[in-house]
Amino acid sequence: MSPGNFLYPGSPYRGRVKAAQDCAAGSTVVCLATAHPAKFAEAVEKATGNPPPLPDSLEGIEQLPTRCEIMPADRATIQNYVAEKAL
Repeated sequence: MSPGNFLYPGSPYRGRVKAAQDCAAGSTVVCLATAHPAKFAEAVEKATGNPPPLPDSLEGIEQLPTRCEIMPADRATIQNYVAEKAL
């Protein structure tokens, strides 16, 4: 299970290591990742010496407006907010 020339973010890499330790040889292993390394660009650059490439689909995202809502750490409040904002 050599990662080859691919940068594995922490979670999927740990999953591959664990699978290599615990799974029978020849078994199928599925590891899912939820974040692109560019989400943690500073940490990736610090660890590898190179910034991760930004996907073409996110080109220019830094110039888009951002939104922030401050609300209480209350489950019902957050659920209602998400329900109101859902597409």
